[in-house]
Amino acid sequence: MKASLAAILAALLFLSACGGGSGGSGDVAEDKVQSGVYVADQLVDQQLELFRFDTSGAGAARLSGTLQVDGNVGDFKVSPDGSRVAYRADQDTDEKFELYVARLDGSGIDKINEPMTTPNGDVSEFAWSPDSAQIVYVADAEQDGVREVYLANADGSSHLKISGPVSVPGVVELLDVKWSPDGRYIAQRVESLSSFQTVGINTHDTQNPNSVRVNPTLVFGGSIGAYAWSPDSRRIAYIADQDIDNVLELYSATPDGAVNDKLNGALVTGGDVAGDFAWSPDSRRIAYRADQDIDNVFELYSATPDGAVNDKLNGALVTGGDVAGNFAWSPDSRRIAYFADQDTDGVVELYSATPDGTVNDKLNAALVTNGDVSAFAWSPDSRRIAYRAEQDTDSVFELYSATPDGAINDKLNGALVTNGDVFTFAWSPDSRRVAYVADQDIDDVFELYSVTPDGTINEKLNGALVIDRGLSGFAWSPDSRRIAYRADQDIDDVFELYSATPDGTINDKLNGALVTDGDVTDFAWSPR
Repeated sequence: MKASLAAILAALLFLSACGGGSGGSGDVAEDKVQSGVYVADQLVDQQLELFRFDTSGAGAARLSGTLQVDGNVGDFKVSPDGSRVAYRADQDTDEKFELYVARLDGSGIDKINEPMTTPNGDVSEFAWSPDSAQIVYVADAEQDGVREVYLANADGSSHLKISGPVSVPGVVELLDVKWSPDGRYIAQRVESLSSFQTVGINTHDTQNPNSVRVNPTLVFGGSIGAYAWSPDSRRIAYIADQDIDNVLELYSATPDGAVNDKLNGALVTGGDVAGDFAWSPDSRRIAYRADQDIDNVFELYSATPDGAVNDKLNGALVTGGDVAGNFAWSPDSRRIAYFADQDTDGVVELYSATPDGTVNDKLNAALVTNGDVSAFAWSPDSRRIAYRAEQDTDSVFELYSATPDGAINDKLNGALVTNGDVFTFAWSPDSRRVAYVADQDIDDVFELYSVTPDGTINEKLNGALVIDRGLSGFAWSPDSRRIAYRADQDIDDVFELYSATPDGTINDKLNGALVTDGDVTDFAWSPR
């Protein structure tokens, strides 16, 4: 079960985004007991079950019920209030994945879905309500291969189908359910079973139970792509060729479908909105990429939710330059960071702009010849932005931190061994530390480190490893007092779950004793 570099990088996408704190402090908060869940074949080899952990050293407790012989737990989600965990499993019938909710105190399990009338039915996705009282899920419970949407209380009671206006049953299916942040509405994409294209977005109002289509009828051949709620729940933005076939544009609608606005400016002939957009955290703007002014030159724009204001955010691009498909608002909505080969064709650098585009700054320092920036993340307090780049040495990726105007730029990682690199990183929710994975001390041995935002304090967090052992996943606890990670720290090729304090002074194993060939495969902290 040796982890490849690609698998390690895929497993390490745990980025936090909440909280506050000061920028340069190395202070470590007092440790306290925290809990979470993990999946492992801990009791029976190749049978994945769900367990609870905590940092008290009390040991792990199984949360999933007794599984049938070949049963396994699939994906899971802890409720926002941290009291329950929902999971999919073929717990009762082999290869039939149903939805269950277990209480984290171990007091019981409820099956959420009602009996399925189709023999091959499965639950395919699910999502907690923001208040943890309800759970919505998608299943082909009544017609094989035709997914519909259901809503139930957290204990499985008050079960209701909320598919809404889907025209002729069996012609469309529903998927990609998303709660509005205020918990009032549930949105869902409507997909044609004949064309496999998304023809609409439905919303269900939980306060005045009814469902509506928020978009008008699309032009013949039209389809809807990505969609997202505004943080204030007042709008849904989506990309579609709604008015002209094969011309993708950005729209925003109210949840009741009464208002529908185009947000992008007039497109040049051949122009399109790219598939990526992002609401500002304060919901006042939405950023998007498009070749709006020059065909095949993608730039970054910002619009108000009604489309009344539309501004270009990037600076003037060099010939051949483009804004790349990676941009993100600062948590305080005062800046947006983005990648572009804005100054030198083919050299991707990091910039930040104000929401109206009046200020535009480069954040990285001068790059070595052939150097590029490859990843970035805002600190939760918006005071810094961390990024990974081959800034000082070609083909050597290191970790840096800059202020939003680029006035300060610090290297965060320690000195790297020959051929060493930083691979991934994540801010602590309180913004006081950045955790990162690197083969900093031994080439090809991936370890976990923690550093202050100015790079003055740098500490290794994992326990002692031997050659060929390494880390393959980490996540900060919500209060920033611990980092959990998955590693074959004690036995080569046996991946277990550990947690450490941000200064590395405490390191604990969280899972129970594993059966021969057992491994921890996934984990998550309880939000509270």
